[in-house]
Amino acid sequence: MENAGDIIKDALMEITVLGAEAPVEPSDAQSSIRYLNRMMAAFDADGIHLGYTEVSNFADFITVPAGANAGIVSQLAVMLWDQFSEGQPVPPTLLARAISGKNTMRNLVVNSIASSFPSSLPMGSGNESNDRVSRFYTAAKSSIIQTQVSNAVNTVITTKAAPVKLLGVWIVGTNSDFTGDATGKMTYTGTDNIQVSIAMSFTAEPVSGSDKTLTFYAAKNGKIITNSNSAAIITAASAKRVTLIASIPMITGDYIEPYAANESDTIDVLVSDASLQVTT
Repeated sequence: MENAGDIIKDALMEITVLGAEAPVEPSDAQSSIRYLNRMMAAFDADGIHLGYTEVSNFADFITVPAGANAGIVSQLAVMLWDQFSEGQPVPPTLLARAISGKNTMRNLVVNSIASSFPSSLPMGSGNESNDRVSRFYTAAKSSIIQTQVSNAVNTVITTKAAPVKLLGVWIVGTNSDFTGDATGKMTYTGTDNIQVSIAMSFTAEPVSGSDKTLTFYAAKNGKIITNSNSAAIITAASAKRVTLIASIPMITGDYIEPYAANESDTIDVLVSDASLQVTT
């Protein structure tokens, strides 16, 4: 995972104002960080939800899928161009890379939703077979899977025993009647009221210290689901797998997210790998 300094330096190199080994001037660094945060906030407002966390210095990680980094560099270079170009137009090659990169970012957050047919729809004679009892389609189950792999973003704990949403970039897998995003939010988009089973599994550890009690939860619409918690006593650098299950009703627009708490103190939590699954 790249940090803000990597992205900003590469963007400045794109507009040829920084050599490969040259340091960034403090004033340029701060203005570039502001531009980066504003740009990513604009992307989020435009529906490109990459799971970006605002940065404040060069060491902060860029919490987006790796495939978005090239587009962010080119887009940031275009935004910074006017500060260093002395009135020259943006080079067509840079502009083309920026446009292509933004299209890639849009593709990263578009979820392909499996097609399904209502059980009231007849199959038609061309789709029938002799071993079928029913001549109607079977409605697909509502479901979604999201995963997190080799995550390096810590979930910040500010209050002992207070659950907070897990940080990091999530990958949306197969889904039907649900949409997911890079922040781990899974939203039900179907029209029927349903009962779902939730299964979440986390490889986790405190970032320092020993024998910390870490508890994981599923949350619905931002509120912890009663009896969904699962806990383990874990030591830094000795990650353990923690799994929880729950069953809840959902209606259109309800969403589910993963949360964690440190019951021992305010040491941050790192979840390196995880799986979230919701099924009817």
